[in-house]
Amino acid sequence: MALRLALLLVLTVALGWLGWSITRAAIGDSLSSYAERTPNLSNEARLRSADAAAKYAPQDPLVRWNRGGLYLAAAADEQAEQFLPTAVAELRAATQASPNDYRLWLTYGRALERNGTLAEARAAFKRAVELAPNHFDSQWGLGNYLLRADERAAAFDALRQALRQRPAAMPLIFDYAWNVYDGDSRAIAEALAETNETRAQLAALLSTRHRVDDALQLWRESNPHTPAETRQLAIALTNAGHFKAAYDLWRATKDDALPPLDSNSMLANGSFEQNFDPASTLPLLSWRCQPGQTVNVSLDQQTHAVGQMSLRFRFEQEENLTLILATQTAPVQPNTSYCLSFAARTEALQSLSTPLVSVTDAVEEKRLGVSSAPLPNGTRDWQPTTLRFTTKPATEAVTVRVQRLPCAEPPCPLTGRLWLDDFKLAECAK
Repeated sequence: MALRLALLLVLTVALGWLGWSITRAAIGDSLSSYAERTPNLSNEARLRSADAAAKYAPQDPLVRWNRGGLYLAAAADEQAEQFLPTAVAELRAATQASPNDYRLWLTYGRALERNGTLAEARAAFKRAVELAPNHFDSQWGLGNYLLRADERAAAFDALRQALRQRPAAMPLIFDYAWNVYDGDSRAIAEALAETNETRAQLAALLSTRHRVDDALQLWRESNPHTPAETRQLAIALTNAGHFKAAYDLWRATKDDALPPLDSNSMLANGSFEQNFDPASTLPLLSWRCQPGQTVNVSLDQQTHAVGQMSLRFRFEQEENLTLILATQTAPVQPNTSYCLSFAARTEALQSLSTPLVSVTDAVEEKRLGVSSAPLPNGTRDWQPTTLRFTTKPATEAVTVRVQRLPCAEPPCPLTGRLWLDDFKLAECAK
């Protein structure tokens, strides 16, 4: 009987201790999560919660990791170096308790580097890579450390490994390389361009820095390219204002996605007879129509000036807003006289500011600007209009834009319907 009572007592004590240990661990984890995830806490309150969590769960490596990370963040936010010893000690304890978790080693490496113990920091970053060689964060952490240590070759070895796991990081890594190599395109290519995909990305990024010749040279060195990669570079070139290079590159690849020019025109699909995608993202020779919820845009088979289709807008616009109804950007020659012609029809159109058609330089609107008169109110059958303009020496492309400008004083509603058709852009007859 006495033995049974003794065993029962031991079991009760063991279960009580286990229950208390579980409760302490749960409290510690809750306090740690609260400190990490509550956005409006001050640094002081955050650290107090982390301190309390570590007292309740001193053996939990994640609690120690969180406390060390918060002390490291506080040191950075407040430039308060007195927080660093606690950060380093907590993170060292976390790695000792869980030596195979690469996340702990990464944070420990950052704390050691901040603390000036660089040899230990290097070892911590390398340990993280050993534990997770195919993980973006581990290679990224080591690469950044080596970059700060001015070990360029080793740094970009690691950053290339990171890039394999996350190609979308190329723009940021490209910025690093641009700064490290002082804009030397060849050195940047040698550091980053190890595959056709990365070379295509790099060519696009070089074009954003106006290194067009370098971008195209790298592009030629890395054939073959997919149509998607070609469009990526063409978009990058047009975004940087290099329309001629974009068009020449895209046309040379014979990509079916490049809309063909209309007969006797430098526009594509000017009569809306071909495939029409209002949300097109193609950079050249494609209509873009995203006028908003109060404007309905569609193709009309019943009413047209030529062919079998026209573009129709129905307006129920109450607010006094600028509306960009449709645009198309087309390559042109500099110092050349052009004529843009189109046909318009209206039905019950009513506003103090009705839509108009304009032509601007695709890069700098102030360089070139010509507009039609606002379309007349009321109902009018098809009326042709021609705009004459001369491109400037720096003009490579123009944007044809159908737009509605706001009134000088609101309110300024716009109602009714508008049809457009037969857009043509060509050199003016002499």
